[in-house]
Amino acid sequence: MGGMKAERVQLRIEPELKAVFMHAAKFNRQSLSRFLIESGRLGVEAARRNGSRMKPAPKPGDARRTRRGTAEAEGAGA
Repeated sequence: MGGMKAERVQLRIEPELKAVFMHAAKFNRQSLSRFLIESGRLGVEAARRNGSRMKPAPKPGDARRTRRGTAEAEGAGA
């Protein structure tokens, strides 16, 4: 994993949980973002080691229908 910034992810968490994450990140001498990314990556690796049958993430431009596209298709057929 290179040092290149790729995409932004936004999430909402309770203030108490954020404080716990920030404390853990500081303890590990990492930024909050780096701590969350590394923790998530380790979680994915653990799931794979445990035999999870995780599907890969969809590729950009994948032909899967979106909620909006599904709703439009349903409306068009009525």
